Amino acid sequence: MKDLTSIPTLEIPQHTAAGGGFLKALRTYATVQGAQKEAVSLTVLHIGREQSWILQGADQQPSLVISLELGLQRLAREHFRQDPPSPAELETAIMVVEDEVMPVAKKLVAGSSLFISDTGMADIASAATGSGEAAGTLDLEAVERAFNRLVDLSLGRPRSQDKLPTDGPFAARLLILREFMHHLRFDQITIQSIAN
Repeated sequence: MKDLTSIPTLEIPQHTAAGGGFLKALRTYATVQGAQKEAVSLTVLHIGREQSWILQGADQQPSLVISLELGLQRLAREHFRQDPPSPAELETAIMVVEDEVMPVAKKLVAGSSLFISDTGMADIASAATGSGEAAGTLDLEAVERAFNRLVDLSLGRPRSQDKLPTDGPFAARLLILREFMHHLRFDQITIQSIAN
């Protein structure tokens, strides 16, 4: 985890290899904050391929910017050898994500609303709601149910009984989201549609 708050916001992409992910997170933050009628504390999570970003604030520019050394491809590449991941692979990945996410708790302002614009969230939302449709918001219980389905498939539940995607990036996105919401105490997340 890197706290980049001391670096002026517009300079951050110049100092990282994942500027594109930061720019997507910043665009989500600006869109959501711009839609508010009054100043409100919000948190944006962007789960990238190799790195993830957290932006938080109650103004036009985020007051907190953190990069996490977690990403869909990175987690899948480094920890998932099977499809679905084995129970041991999931457990190891959980520990890795916890180690990266838990220190963030001390930095976040409590009571902030959580947003994400990740295009892969449609699959997570569909799996979490069980309706086959992407939800606008997901609560932690729905995310937990989807994760428990992944665990059941990992433990040997026949694929014919559950069509949940189990590829590495899907499993990584679901796991990162679950651990983020659980350890940072977010009860729900809003999926924000952002034009590219």
